[in-house]
Amino acid sequence: MDEMNRRPVLLAVYPVAAMIALVPAIEVGAGSWPFQPGELSWRFGVGGLVLKTLVTPLLGILLAMLAGVALEHRRTVRTLATLCLLIAVGGVVVAAMFSMDFLQLRAMVDPRMRSQMTTAAGTALLMAALIIPSAAALGLAGWRATRREKTVVGARKSARADSVLVAPRLKENAT
Repeated sequence: MDEMNRRPVLLAVYPVAAMIALVPAIEVGAGSWPFQPGELSWRFGVGGLVLKTLVTPLLGILLAMLAGVALEHRRTVRTLATLCLLIAVGGVVVAAMFSMDFLQLRAMVDPRMRSQMTTAAGTALLMAALIIPSAAALGLAGWRATRREKTVVGARKSARADSVLVAPRLKENAT
């Protein structure tokens, strides 16, 4: 049976993965317009929106990374791994700022709305607790995947050389 040419399909994964990653980012940008970073309620809303929408871009990055590994595009995989690590660090920063904004805003909100606000904040922080380690793991895995295998082959060669050198010495001691 003839083997299929996977390369065209794998290359087509890149634009699909970009779409999966970029559409939520565009939606967050549009949903946060006009930018008002000095306003507490705006920061809280945008922070929650960012934390809740990071799953989909991470899936897009994963798809692109898998295609990059299959196509052996080391630079692409390493770039995506770096992006994942930046998402993890950014997620920590956004979650911390979001938590501080929540504590400030909660004191100002009508007591009848506090439970709904607490639920929304808890959901966003739960998403952050799931996304941040996932993004970090994906970033580290991407970096590990791009390591050259020559170091492993070199280690095997030196192990073989050691066994060749040790074996004659053992024979000499045995006689």
